[in-house]
Amino acid sequence: MVTKTPKNLVLESLQLVLKHPQHVSIDQERLEKLTETLAQDLEETRGSHWSTDCPINLQGLDQDQRLAFLFVFNAISFSYWGEPKWSVEYQEKTFERGTWSMIAALHRAVEEDIPLLDPAYLADIEDEQLEAILRGTTTIPLLKERVAILREVGRTVQERYQGNFVGVVEASEGDALHLVDILVDVFPSFRDTATYENQDVHFCKRTQLLVSDVSQIGGDSLKNSDQLTACADYILPMVLRYHGVLRYSSELSAKVDNKIELPKGSAEEVEIRAHTIAAVEAMKRTLENRFTAMQINDALWLMGDTIPPTEHHHRTRTTAY
Repeated sequence: MVTKTPKNLVLESLQLVLKHPQHVSIDQERLEKLTETLAQDLEETRGSHWSTDCPINLQGLDQDQRLAFLFVFNAISFSYWGEPKWSVEYQEKTFERGTWSMIAALHRAVEEDIPLLDPAYLADIEDEQLEAILRGTTTIPLLKERVAILREVGRTVQERYQGNFVGVVEASEGDALHLVDILVDVFPSFRDTATYENQDVHFCKRTQLLVSDVSQIGGDSLKNSDQLTACADYILPMVLRYHGVLRYSSELSAKVDNKIELPKGSAEEVEIRAHTIAAVEAMKRTLENRFTAMQINDALWLMGDTIPPTEHHHRTRTTAY
């Protein structure tokens, strides 16, 4: 009996967007050039996980605590941009990159003995409590939305998984794609879907990142992790555009360069996200599948620190990324 390799729903749903795009395209020559550059870095690091470069050491957490930390982090890791931008001071350092700022704030809370990793605490967390946990140079965008998501996560884990994040992972029976399905089905806040020409397009950014993180640093190596796609956020397309891989229409370029917000679910935003995933899949094929899409994703995301501040990412205020 031949066992079929599971397919990621994200890739299938992108095809409509990629068929006749109006605003975004991929430059194959530039893609191959960037892939060649990236290949050397990937070979040297063996496609290491983003956590290798994380400036906050999570090793003080035990396995169950790490898993809970990853859930909480990925549940509210989105939409950091703004003017002034939210940043966090921790361990005598100022963290300005959104992801590092969030990890710093959450780790600071754990050190302050705030029961942030307890679903019972999350289930009833108040705005003022999360605001204090995420205190920084300014109030983080979408604070109330983050509170609502943490409550949802806490209550769901309590009601369906005996108050233990481990139970969510165990329900997947060790399969990354099954875990993606569980998160999307059971936790509404992890659904990341848009409509394009009256058809659903799935991205599952935070969902796939959480699954990848669980498999890499959460203590559970999951099969089919190699079937996860890149995470369509705002850093990856900025990196790909800077290197000429993504080409925007003149109208879209003007909006991005002038920091004009793109509505969530707009054709422009959906095309940017779809082509980001498609570009990484093309890079994966060019590298003859020696590295997963998520490993390429992490390498590109870390390259975000090398992009000149004069370059801009697209702006969409959303809980998806």
